[in-house]
Amino acid sequence: MKKITFGILFILFNQSALADWILNNQASRISFVSTKNTCKTESHTFGKLSGELSNEGKAVLKIDLSSVDTKIPARDERMRESLFEIVKFPTAEISVAIKPNEFQALPTDQTRVISTQVSLALHGSSKEIDANLSVTKLKSGDIVVQDVEPVVVSLADFGLLQGLKKLRKIAKLKTIKSTVPISFNLIFSKE
Repeated sequence: MKKITFGILFILFNQSALADWILNNQASRISFVSTKNTCKTESHTFGKLSGELSNEGKAVLKIDLSSVDTKIPARDERMRESLFEIVKFPTAEISVAIKPNEFQALPTDQTRVISTQVSLALHGSSKEIDANLSVTKLKSGDIVVQDVEPVVVSLADFGLLQGLKKLRKIAKLKTIKSTVPISFNLIFSKE
């Protein structure tokens, strides 16, 4: 009897573990926009992302800040060292709670827009940010989470203004905007 009970518990545990989703780094994207000298706007990305979405609706995303890609290697290095200070703060973490019925009961190829708060931990600080998310369940069972409109992050909220001043001085720029719009397209695949 003990062997049967243990076997049933083992199967149930493994089924619930298999029901979680893992971020597909190759298919997912996070980008941000910087504006310098008032009107020069450029788009940048991060290449290394990891994360998961649980059956309970808790989504966690980790961004490897060393993977910043501005298409200019020298600028990437300056951002790693002077802005993000990756030696002390190598990652950023985003977490959000989505009600399970907002993605599990969603019909295939249907999208639901949800308004929620996203928690962003960056550079030793954490802040709740309002966000409108689009959640879609694909035929494959994958879950797609996208921004409805960009999430705007104030660098002042995360102690990044000093690093921004360093970047401005190094690049000999008059200004670099301290608010940054972030867009994302995240695909979570069944584990």
